[in-house]
Amino acid sequence: MVMSEAINRNVESNNFFICNEESEFFSLCIDYLVLKDSGFKNILEYGSGDGTPVLNALSSSGFKGRITGFEINPYAYRRAFFNIIQSGEQKRYTVNKGCFFNTFKKNNKEKCIIANPPYVPAPEKEKLILPYLWGGGDGSDILKRLFDFGTMGVMVLIPSISNPEAVINYGQKKGYNAVQFLKTTIPFGTYTSQVYVQNHLKKLQDEKKSYFNKNHYNLCGALFLKNMKDVSRTKTLIAALKCEHNETQ
Repeated sequence: MVMSEAINRNVESNNFFICNEESEFFSLCIDYLVLKDSGFKNILEYGSGDGTPVLNALSSSGFKGRITGFEINPYAYRRAFFNIIQSGEQKRYTVNKGCFFNTFKKNNKEKCIIANPPYVPAPEKEKLILPYLWGGGDGSDILKRLFDFGTMGVMVLIPSISNPEAVINYGQKKGYNAVQFLKTTIPFGTYTSQVYVQNHLKKLQDEKKSYFNKNHYNLCGALFLKNMKDVSRTKTLIAALKCEHNETQ
């Protein structure tokens, strides 16, 4: 690696979200919930970041379809473009520079959205360390919007700190129920440990809109299908995100 490229990587990494633990979990969810058995061949990705979650999932997958990503952050987009070229996955994975919501097209019934969207709850995004991570006052704004496009599938990471029950209830109103999900725990990191965020989370917790333990919160990757009538897995997902089955509270 030449020195100029190393410098550019350092500059870029300070301008978009990087969390290896969350990225690895998202990659696992993409592989297990979408690429293996879902049958989807046309996948749309909200917020590609540097592209590594999808690339890691594709590296061990026989997936024959195509994933089209959208990334608004120019630093992340450049890194994703470079990573895709380096991996040789241009035929299966492309990332477009721009806003997912502004470029979304119609006729998406056979498609599946995948996303690890911004979800940090805060009254004002400008006060966040990284404003790109703002998910609205209770963190659920972008999560909810992903159910508005009528795709057959939505696979999204839902955190327990960002009004998860409201997100899932909104999805149900749009006709979606969960069919499978994976769960992990995530420690509070640089962005969620910010005092401004922590103070707000305590208020949301009192309002039963945020669920977490002292040092971590739950994160679920869930695949929702349109017109799925069975609500049993959805109820289990809500319980998992409300930390109802944790060993320690």
